[in-house]
Amino acid sequence: MILLCANDHKRVDDQPQTHTPEWLQTRKTEHAKWVEEKLAEPTEPPMMRIVRTKANIPQKMDRIASGKILLNLAMQCHSSNTDYDDDLDDAETELVAGFLQDLHDYREIAGDVDMPEHINITRALNTRLRDLEERGFYFFAAVEGARIEGGVRPPQPWMIFHQLVTRATNPKILWKEESNDPMGG
Repeated sequence: MILLCANDHKRVDDQPQTHTPEWLQTRKTEHAKWVEEKLAEPTEPPMMRIVRTKANIPQKMDRIASGKILLNLAMQCHSSNTDYDDDLDDAETELVAGFLQDLHDYREIAGDVDMPEHINITRALNTRLRDLEERGFYFFAAVEGARIEGGVRPPQPWMIFHQLVTRATNPKILWKEESNDPMGG
């Protein structure tokens, strides 16, 4: 037995030379096989994963001294990668951890606040960046473009915020030549 909608039933009845019993049986068998395959497929969507491309992993980070620039960079990202000096004393740990926690929290809420509060967040970050610098630390950041795959949606861009708090005396800091561009370009 084959169940058809009214339109397909009429089409089959009106074209008996095209829709022979053999043709109908073949379609029924193909459809039954398709249904069996679909039902046998796993019902769980594929595991989600972040796909990174070596060419997109930042090779350098820019020093960030502006709360506005920092927040704008951080807000465009979906996740972060954090680094800091290993040999922090207790006071330095409190300073660095407090800054990174505040930045994390501001990043979480910044998209949901009105403009006056957004400006207040950038002012607070300016103060925190100055505090770091006064205590001999610099903040560096870069953004990496990656992609998220899996789940039920097609692949989507995924931005990773790389952040580093390090001592201003760190010998690994390489400075680019001075520029007239206030954005460091």
